[in-house]
Amino acid sequence: LIEARDAAKTRRIARDLDDVINSRVEKLATDMWMKSRRKAERAAERSEELIPVINRLQDLLSTVGLHVTLDLPQLAVVGCQSVGKTSVLEALVGRDFLPRGTGIVTRRPLILQLRNTTKDQVVGPTIKAGSSGGGGGDKTAKEWGEFSHCPNKKFSDFAEIRREIQEDTERLCGASKGVSPEPICLKIFSPYVIDLTLIDLPGITKVPVGDQPLDVEARIKDMVLSYISKPNCIILAVTAANTDLANSDSLQLARQVDPSGDRTMGVITKMDCMDEGTDALDMINGKVYPLRQGYVGVVCRSQKDIQNGVTIRESIKNEEAFFKKHEAYRHIAAHCGTAYMARQLHRILMTHIREALPGLRDRVNAMLHEHEQEMSDYGNDLSGGMLDHTQAGNVLLQLFTKFSRCFADCIEGRNNSNRHDIIDGAPLPAIVGGARIHYIFFDVFGAAVNQFDPFDGLTDHDIRTSIRNANGPKSPLFVPEAAFETLVKGQINKLLSPSLQCAELVHAELTKCLSVTIRSIPEFRRFDKLRARVYDVVRSVLASCLAPTKEMIRNLIRIETGYINTNHPDFIGGSRAISACKLQRYWKWRILASGPLAVSKFLQRFLVSCNICESNALLTTIQRAAEWPSVCRRRSAIHL
Repeated sequence: LIEARDAAKTRRIARDLDDVINSRVEKLATDMWMKSRRKAERAAERSEELIPVINRLQDLLSTVGLHVTLDLPQLAVVGCQSVGKTSVLEALVGRDFLPRGTGIVTRRPLILQLRNTTKDQVVGPTIKAGSSGGGGGDKTAKEWGEFSHCPNKKFSDFAEIRREIQEDTERLCGASKGVSPEPICLKIFSPYVIDLTLIDLPGITKVPVGDQPLDVEARIKDMVLSYISKPNCIILAVTAANTDLANSDSLQLARQVDPSGDRTMGVITKMDCMDEGTDALDMINGKVYPLRQGYVGVVCRSQKDIQNGVTIRESIKNEEAFFKKHEAYRHIAAHCGTAYMARQLHRILMTHIREALPGLRDRVNAMLHEHEQEMSDYGNDLSGGMLDHTQAGNVLLQLFTKFSRCFADCIEGRNNSNRHDIIDGAPLPAIVGGARIHYIFFDVFGAAVNQFDPFDGLTDHDIRTSIRNANGPKSPLFVPEAAFETLVKGQINKLLSPSLQCAELVHAELTKCLSVTIRSIPEFRRFDKLRARVYDVVRSVLASCLAPTKEMIRNLIRIETGYINTNHPDFIGGSRAISACKLQRYWKWRILASGPLAVSKFLQRFLVSCNICESNALLTTIQRAAEWPSVCRRRSAIHL
């Protein structure tokens, strides 16, 4: 009895303990499930904020003209003409707002940003059944559109949105059928849409019509490829169900940039227009051409439905009924239609944004750092805001003063220029400014003058001819002075060329100083036209000074040739020249008779007595005579 009582007591305790454990485990599991659900909801809420962030970033890039620089996650709609791209987009929006017509209608890329305006948007949004089109919806719903080129203007009439798209296209492309890669950015705010961003690209055309250029097909393909070739672009390839999928132009273009089909989603339109007895089940299941993102079949309004006034709301109901009643599509009706396509696009875009976000953040930070550095290079704020006429004058005066000071510093050598010259393939620091001008005067021009030979190009025949011409019909008794001046003037004129070259080099260096000075002032980088104007004006001033400088050099040469000054210590007159000749002949005789040493002592006494020791020409002659070779001793005096 005692053992039975203890066993019953033990079983009772075990049952109570088991109940306690089960209740606690159940409570813990419930708490963990609720916690994970709240975490998933918060993650979904944070994910829902990603698309508006990408949209704002896209707006900013479009505003500053950098929309093609940064690869943002986006959806691009690609397809041929008349495959139903317009109907697909209008079904997603629930409104008639896109231009329609024959031929090519979409001639510019349309960046369509859909924004849901409801505050309690649930996770995994869907198109509401109350979405309307053509005025058949809820009149109390607030829906409007905004264009980036019309800021602060709301278009509540969707027919006006259609007109604005047509007018803005014609403003840029003209009334003809030309195309342009410049996008139109349109935002649609509605409680009946999901947060989504799509790019409607021009339809691929084969034959140019009207005023279209002959290469319109190549232009459109290049435009489409410029968008879908980006790795962060999801391709929405639209193909009609009544055409062969193997000949789809949209899939062919998508295959060029996405051969594996990882970022391509196929949309099969006109499912209700196939021949009797045929279906597109193999296309939708990916048996013809598989895609990682799969295919979605849709039924949009036909032109007859539009003419009969069928609204988009009615069209979506008809589409849902078609898939549910069709024998081939009945089992996949939940995965067909516009609503399912919208959810799939939202899911694909969200997944793609989350995957691309880390790299996108790095690229945005890199671009931000690059442009901040560029802004700092432009210099400090000159006025603290917009400039009026008075402030503009003050700013100009400050810039001109700074430019004048920097230009003077470059000439005087007070700047820290880092100009380099390439010598033997290696960059070496180069002298600039005033140092360069000093180098031109003393090392270039000075060397040219010092190396100048006054007898260059002057032969004995020229001298005899000049003497004979100066005597005219008379017989010469003495060397005429006119012949000497004629010969000297010709040699002096040879100094004109290096002098003019020196002026050209100095002018070129001043022009280089101008370029260095303008580049060294950060404020000039902000005002391109002012920088170009200052450069042109100062360069024209330097050019205008070059001509008077050359004329002054020519005048100096004319002055020197106008009066030949023979009263100079270094000038050897006629008497000194005769004395030098006689002395040279005497040296040669004494060298043969007495030797070089005896002649050297004699010459020193002779020069002192004649007081012509300062004559450089005579000293040179004496040196040459003293170095007369000993072989001359064997020559006879008569021969000398």
